[in-house]
Amino acid sequence: ELVGKLGLPESYIGSPLGLLISERKIISTPLYNKAALLIYPDGKLDIKRVTSASGITISEGNTSIELSKENYNVNKPGDRPCYYDLLYPQHEIKGNGRIILRLAGNVVKEIIETKERENVEIMPVGLTLSFDKSNFPASFAVIDKELLIQVKGYEEVLHAVEAGPLLVDDGELSLNMETEGWKTRNSIRTQAARLDYTDMRGPKIAVGLDPSGNLVVLTINGRIRESVGANHIDMAEILIELVFVNSIVSTAVPISFIFAGLCPFTLIRCLFWL
Repeated sequence: ELVGKLGLPESYIGSPLGLLISERKIISTPLYNKAALLIYPDGKLDIKRVTSASGITISEGNTSIELSKENYNVNKPGDRPCYYDLLYPQHEIKGNGRIILRLAGNVVKEIIETKERENVEIMPVGLTLSFDKSNFPASFAVIDKELLIQVKGYEEVLHAVEAGPLLVDDGELSLNMETEGWKTRNSIRTQAARLDYTDMRGPKIAVGLDPSGNLVVLTINGRIRESVGANHIDMAEILIELVFVNSIVSTAVPISFIFAGLCPFTLIRCLFWL
């Protein structure tokens, strides 16, 4: 659906659109400042906003390039290598004879050799890398090449999946669509449904952590989108009332219930029917 909507090649089908880590391997980097569920090797869970802004390291074979926060979303790159996520405020970056790589997840999808005064559009599906021709790593120049990417701050994460928006942080309402990037042009273009609308009722799923770090899932069935069900604030208020310290909305699909794990032998059905 999104590939057709955005006019992208079919090779982009199935591309992840946010942080995804499996067995410490980053399959896709954060693209905004949205929230994710993080799992650590000792079993500890965390829910927080994630970002690529602090710096990344990209490797392939014996080649490794470290890009610091000074190389992030740069308007005038000079001869520096740069990287851009989807919070970059412009819809194009300067080419000016540079070599541009478009990624989907950790995979090279397009390689563009630009001309002087040529600009390149930011596609809302992954990181964009920009290199001066003099320091371009030739080993990266292979379509469908899988790169090894490390994001500063997430080296110890075993598994992670981005979802969002963040509903509750430290036991308080933390819903902020602007901070997370849901209101940006890029995010809106890739939303099958307008998740940035905080007052839209419908089926919802949220995951939360209680003060002991236990994972709880809250789902509410609304049967018909934009009719009955719950909105983001409703979900947050339910979780705060039940004393959860962190939570995110994970998706919006019509499943019937489940609110399990509040305490041993507790199961609460949350159903909203017409």
